[in-house]
Amino acid sequence: MAFKIHPLGVRGSFPGSATRPSAFGQDTTCFFLRVGDQGLILDAGSGLTRLGPALLNQVKADSLALLLTHYHLDHLLGFPFFRSPSAQPLPVHGPILEARGPEEALRHLMAPPLIPVGLEAVGAFAFHPFPAGQRFSIGEIAVETLAVSHPGGAIAYKLTGEGRVLVFIPDIEHPGPDDTPDVKLVDFIHGCDAVIYDCMFSPQAWGARRGWGHSHWRAGQALCAAAGVQRLIPTHFDPRASDEDLEMQDREATACTPAVLTEFAREGNVILL
Repeated sequence: MAFKIHPLGVRGSFPGSATRPSAFGQDTTCFFLRVGDQGLILDAGSGLTRLGPALLNQVKADSLALLLTHYHLDHLLGFPFFRSPSAQPLPVHGPILEARGPEEALRHLMAPPLIPVGLEAVGAFAFHPFPAGQRFSIGEIAVETLAVSHPGGAIAYKLTGEGRVLVFIPDIEHPGPDDTPDVKLVDFIHGCDAVIYDCMFSPQAWGARRGWGHSHWRAGQALCAAAGVQRLIPTHFDPRASDEDLEMQDREATACTPAVLTEFAREGNVILL
């Protein structure tokens, strides 16, 4: 059975694009993963507002769970405007970062002066904080986690089910200055089917933005090649980047490393594993 990956938000930092409307999309990070009739929400950026009945009706309402990689605002923007279709509390999994888990982060967001209503006004939630490195299961999907380099901390998710393995790393600071990947990350993604990876900047622009917490497609390809992964899905694009910018990077990536199929994420497209 295939993993069906729905990119709902593929921009980083804030919703936007230099091209409007954009063929890639304008919302911040959120992906919806369907495995049979089970659904997982990966991060809660403004793209979460695009998750409506057309997708939710294809999974069991009580199978839904939300997985958060970290608590920067661009990964939470859609949360106050989402309503779970389940009669049960929505499970929310998130790492403990700087002594704060998902409940503390979302209660801070869902309070004046940021939001006029509290957390309970938007639904019922079951919070599951965990330390980086924790393993757990959600339904039939096995989940592994790994701490990655990002200001304030963040984690990568490795999701295994139905004979497929997907790794989700929407925010990561590439160690640089060359494309040599982190050994722990290579081991973590080894043998998976695809990696969704932070490609905020082009390789040419990234050098001037070291320390900002992000990476680029060339580093993503080097990571995949070192781990024997054949598919890279770049995401978390600079909101100032135009469609022309991203199309050019897409062409460069395809020509650079043909052995790693590189498919830039686009809102509205479905990616099958």
